[in-house]
Amino acid sequence: VLSQNLQFILLGTGEKKYSKKGIPEVGDIALLVGNPTGRDGIHGATMSSAANSEQMVKKEGAAVQIGDAYTERLIMEATPELRSLLRAYGDLGAGGIASCFGEMGEGVGIELDLTSIPTKYEGLAPWEKLESESQERMGMAVAPQHLEQVQNILAAHEIPFHVIGKFTGNERFVVKHGKDTIVDLD
Repeated sequence: VLSQNLQFILLGTGEKKYSKKGIPEVGDIALLVGNPTGRDGIHGATMSSAANSEQMVKKEGAAVQIGDAYTERLIMEATPELRSLLRAYGDLGAGGIASCFGEMGEGVGIELDLTSIPTKYEGLAPWEKLESESQERMGMAVAPQHLEQVQNILAAHEIPFHVIGKFTGNERFVVKHGKDTIVDLD
């Protein structure tokens, strides 16, 4: 007999072979997929974990992510076609590109260049591009031999994508903006 106080939530089901987190290999391509980057979502994790005072709402108003259900749906529809071609795949939640690709590159190393990242408007500083959590963007690690096939699938689903870097093997997280190195961490 179950107590009336118990609640069950079904989050979803899937095949075990698709639920394993992949590990990028040296030479894999870092692919940014989805919408252009904006200031919306910067400090989103700060906002979501802070007390919602009037001062916090005013200060972190840009932390609110502006959703795009259409692009989200396109990415969801492309995922079954993509998953066997990807080494790793992650969203750009808290920490944006820094978190997504930083975690993917752990133990391998990655070098990114932020200059090719499309933006919603002019004037984004490199750190804003790196940390923006704006929605409907994913990070992917793709083996070079699968890159063209992945790009073709994304194009067929009308999902924007950009090559922004490569997994290096030097166990460092390096981020450049053109000739300037803005991050170099182990």
